Amino acid sequence: MAESTAKIAEAETQKAKAAQLNVQLKSKIEFQKNKLALHKQQSDNEIAALKQELEEAKIIVDSGEGNKEIVFKYTELKEKMKLERERIAAQAKAAEDNNDNKEDDNGE
Repeated sequence: MAESTAKIAEAETQKAKAAQLNVQLKSKIEFQKNKLALHKQQSDNEIAALKQELEEAKIIVDSGEGNKEIVFKYTELKEKMKLERERIAAQAKAAEDNNDNKEDDNGE
């Protein structure tokens, strides 16, 4: 009888530890999600600013007032936007892969 009670107590202890670990892991995942959401928002803001600059450059070039320097800046800005989009896509993919790996490690 005492052995049975000890096994039940040990099982309850293990259950409590598992529940505690589950809460810790969920909070870590939630923290990472929030961190990624903030990073995405910052990146979206950067892209919006770059798009605005690009639109301004397009207006200047299209108005016929553009010279070689303006055309160069326009082209350079266009390339920066392309690189920024690629960087953000790569970061999002890496974060998604990292999140998937964490879920796999947690048995979810």
